[in-house]
Amino acid sequence: MQEFRLVLGDWSDDGHGKCDSFFYRIHWCTEAMEAAHAKGCATLGFDPHSKFCKDYEDSLVPIEEFEKLKAHGVLNDKDLEEIDIETDVAADYPGASFHPQAWANLYMAIAALGEPNFTYVQTIPKNKVRIGGYGFYY
Repeated sequence: MQEFRLVLGDWSDDGHGKCDSFFYRIHWCTEAMEAAHAKGCATLGFDPHSKFCKDYEDSLVPIEEFEKLKAHGVLNDKDLEEIDIETDVAADYPGASFHPQAWANLYMAIAALGEPNFTYVQTIPKNKVRIGGYGFYY
């Protein structure tokens, strides 16, 4: 069993500096998980993680693609409750606004769509050592 984290946001810290990490446990190696995700994206006909929410203030998935995600069953009920539908005329297009946790869960669910034997469990790291350093960030 392997534990790893999905990182979303400005993981390289060369822009706004904000990112989140979500931890999962899988029985596959990371490369096999990525291959399963690619197969799931082929089934969907698009890869939401490389197509949407990748530029600054680009936080919406167009309604048409959101409906495809729902139709393929890759969004769980809890995530669906937390996804907001934006129809504001100020937006470039109407779309679904994902919360970071839902975006991470979507990645894993697409991998499971690609390989039905792929299973995962979200985890929370138990061992955390705080070593100070608050003063480094200003």
